[in-house]
Amino acid sequence: MVARAKKSLGQHFLVDGGVIEQILGAVPAQPEPILEIGPGRGALTERLREQQRPLVLVEKDADLATQWRARGIETLEADAADPAWLDALPDRQFTVVSNLPYNAATAIVRVLLSRWPRFPVMVLMFQREVAQRFSEAGSRLGGPLGVLAALVYRVRTVLDVPPGAFSPPPKVQSRVLRFDVREDAAPPEDLDPAWRLLLQLFQRRRARLDRALANAVGRSRGEVQAWFRECGLREDARPDHLSPEQFRVLFHRSRAA
Repeated sequence: MVARAKKSLGQHFLVDGGVIEQILGAVPAQPEPILEIGPGRGALTERLREQQRPLVLVEKDADLATQWRARGIETLEADAADPAWLDALPDRQFTVVSNLPYNAATAIVRVLLSRWPRFPVMVLMFQREVAQRFSEAGSRLGGPLGVLAALVYRVRTVLDVPPGAFSPPPKVQSRVLRFDVREDAAPPEDLDPAWRLLLQLFQRRRARLDRALANAVGRSRGEVQAWFRECGLREDARPDHLSPEQFRVLFHRSRAA
């Protein structure tokens, strides 16, 4: 399929066959259908079709969506960063595979997290610096969305991808991550309040975490510091020091208080 990349949609089409093989190797051989977000020209899509599993595409580009439908593939023409498309998705579980558009990657992950029971495994490509927010949550390279995702998924790096693997080549390195649902995943109804709390805590990344948490949940710093001792956080910890496991303890303590 021939299509010119549209800068406004953040399109960089994957063309490297070796990279595609490694991505396919990270996709579990399970009976769940595959959901591909942003198939673009379809270098990865064509290989996914060879697996003889049901395949659904989500494509924002109207021209590409029309072309995929003409080839007999169920295609939702939608902006994957807008959760409305989830209501049109067949009611079953999917393995998600995507070379995410750089300009919408974090928004799309937020959408997928909101319905995580439908997506037990995800193999997603990001700009490398964005990928580090997930794979290195709890460090200075992490961030609130990485902590949130870790409440639901175990995240591991599959491979790093150079700019030359795409057409046109981006100006940044890319990274593929695999997300597997945790056995103790947070229930979906916890994610919105957890996200609101994380945003409050990370507003000032270098401020003391005990003060930020006490203000956010309306408790005394003494109570909050007792929670810190329970989960092994230093009293002078900053938001960047907060691991997903520690946040899980603090979040539950704040809800029970």
